[in-house]
Amino acid sequence: MLSRAAERVYWMGRYLERAESMARLVSAYSNAMMDMPTDAKAQWANLIDIVGAREPFGKRYQKADERNVVKFLLADADNPGSVFTAVRAARENVRTTRELVPAEAWDYVNLLFLAVAEQVPTALSRRNRFGFLQEVILRCQQITGLFEGTMSRDASYRFLRLGQSLERADMTTRIVDTALSLLMPAQETAPEHENILWVNVLKSLSGYQMYRQHVASRVMGYAVVRFLLHDRAFPRSVATALAASRISPVRSAE
Repeated sequence: MLSRAAERVYWMGRYLERAESMARLVSAYSNAMMDMPTDAKAQWANLIDIVGAREPFGKRYQKADERNVVKFLLADADNPGSVFTAVRAARENVRTTRELVPAEAWDYVNLLFLAVAEQVPTALSRRNRFGFLQEVILRCQQITGLFEGTMSRDASYRFLRLGQSLERADMTTRIVDTALSLLMPAQETAPEHENILWVNVLKSLSGYQMYRQHVASRVMGYAVVRFLLHDRAFPRSVATALAASRISPVRSAE
């Protein structure tokens, strides 16, 4: 496999996962901010720090309020971590490697890009934001399901999974960090508000039901963190993602 093709397939998987995970991150933080008490003193600037983009954000925006932060993470074409930029880059990588992926992949990724380009300007308001984020997540899951269900387990698939898994591990830790950043400034937060926050974190990773079934009936912060970092049965945990990132030798069919 040519190194150029391997690189593009790797970044295809990474950008698609980044778009989905960024949508999950913004959704989790938005829900948490609405559920936290008014005296929690949580700031939208925390979300910029979580994604490690304080410097590029500061160069283009004067104030880290809700609208500017959401615009930077969802719609900013100059931010390499925004949903719009990630989807655009994924589309370009699919376009240049169409012979390596299922034929339907181009159609689905192109439709994802068109939907994001059309809807992202109106997704900055809370009224439209959650519907937009949910659509991004569902479309990305559709594409991931296509790859899982129709790609041969060859070198192309392995490089795609490598990019996807590394990005997933990275973003799961950032979503956990979202909750911690909200709790640390408000050490006197009531237990019921802390519980709501961790429920939102689990739901943002589609892990609430699995946590309740396999870990505990009660949502507790330390147990949620352990579940999302170390549980080897949950697909979006850091441990599972890192295990999936290992590239084993490709064996030819006998």
